[in-house]
Amino acid sequence: MATTTNAAAVSQTIEAINETCRQKGGPYTRYSCKYVSWDDCQRYTGGGGLSCWGGNITDTRLFSKDGTQLYTVRPDNWNEQLGRVSAGDVTVVAGQPGSLRELSLREYLQRIGVEGGYARLEEALDLSHETLDSKCSIRFQTTFLPVPSYDATMEFATSAYNYNTTSDDCPKNLVLLCTTQGTAVQQDGAGTKELFHHSVDAAGRVHRHWLEAERSTHIVGGPQLETAEEQTHARRRGKATSAALGIAAMGSRFNALLTVQVPLQQEQHKRATAQPPSDTPPSYPDSSYYDLLGIQKDAQPADIKKAFRKLAIKHHPDKGGDAGYYQGLLNAYSVLSDPDQRCLYDSYGPELSKSSSWDTSDIFSCLFGGSGCRAAPPPHAPPRQGIANAARVSIGTEVDVWSGLTVKEPRRSISEHLTITVVMYNTITSGVPSEADVVAAIDDLERLYAACGAHGRLSDSAFDFMKKDNPFDLQAGAGPVECTPQ
Repeated sequence: MATTTNAAAVSQTIEAINETCRQKGGPYTRYSCKYVSWDDCQRYTGGGGLSCWGGNITDTRLFSKDGTQLYTVRPDNWNEQLGRVSAGDVTVVAGQPGSLRELSLREYLQRIGVEGGYARLEEALDLSHETLDSKCSIRFQTTFLPVPSYDATMEFATSAYNYNTTSDDCPKNLVLLCTTQGTAVQQDGAGTKELFHHSVDAAGRVHRHWLEAERSTHIVGGPQLETAEEQTHARRRGKATSAALGIAAMGSRFNALLTVQVPLQQEQHKRATAQPPSDTPPSYPDSSYYDLLGIQKDAQPADIKKAFRKLAIKHHPDKGGDAGYYQGLLNAYSVLSDPDQRCLYDSYGPELSKSSSWDTSDIFSCLFGGSGCRAAPPPHAPPRQGIANAARVSIGTEVDVWSGLTVKEPRRSISEHLTITVVMYNTITSGVPSEADVVAAIDDLERLYAACGAHGRLSDSAFDFMKKDNPFDLQAGAGPVECTPQ
């Protein structure tokens, strides 16, 4: 039974997970809920450190069918935690339901013309690269999706924005969306692209589908070992069953979703060229509130306050600043500094977040001192602990009929390696995840990183294959890429 997403439940779940990570300390403090995940194939270096720019930069977001912004639990975006694996050691599932089979990712790329022929790829196409595919970056994430009852489901999808692509006919990457019900071949392009699952009917028409998260009886963390009866029941309903997917340490699961970015060669005149940040502020009202403040969507309250204070002083009308832009800063801060208003804004945009009652005197009293700062809201009872389970991730309802890839003759990049993102999906019912469930989910990710050939941070030498000298010689840590599209 598909349901409408409760944005407040999502917000409470995020708050509970982040609080657990803070309270537990140790490795758990590296993890938090992120609205935006940097799934980058390549990053530039400069000034002795990492840059936010790169030759293959992708922002991904997770959202429900009704448009509610979701999240993933992962380590930091900037100097992210990664594992290193070979494409030959990663399992994907090829074919359509009824004729599914396991292949290594390397084998799939060698046969991608056959496996992706339904999407208009040439049968002889081979996108493997023996040298490059021996080193692939892999990141592991998790999430808890709130569902209102034990028989409810949530339909969702991932969206991807690649900063280095400006044309649908000349993408930077083919993107493989991999579940235990098969692999869907798609691409990035101009603007944000949604990644849906695919099915092919008897007439050869390709149907795009939402993904569906259904509550199971299996616990959070680790493989899902199904009985024969469970698998038979799932197949009869057209649902996913547990199978090998990803690295061997993942075991047999039905709650995992893999996306693989396969870098392509681009025509020079169609490449998006990164430019150094401009001193010109983003326009208002076209820019998002995050863009106006120059912060990431997962910014913490202290970061929001610091960014607003700096910009408010610089652009105050009394100092010659633009009044319209200054008002935009006030609006942005009034919403993003209020957790409830921020949740509404992230889920539905600015229209439903305009009930915020902050005014200029409120904001400046809080930031710069004075008696006008409103008192903190009275404490409220913490949300009750809910029941968390591994989600069965299956093909959901139909979106539309797809005409296939728009790239005509994809050719593999001769310098960029594959990057793989694995997300473990869980459901949460009647409350928020317990500390034990959050810990189990993160411990699972930590075990998987440890099982890789190498693991660590992007800045480590083990991941030099993902880095390239920065041609713009920007200061490392100059800040996020400006004007992240919504």
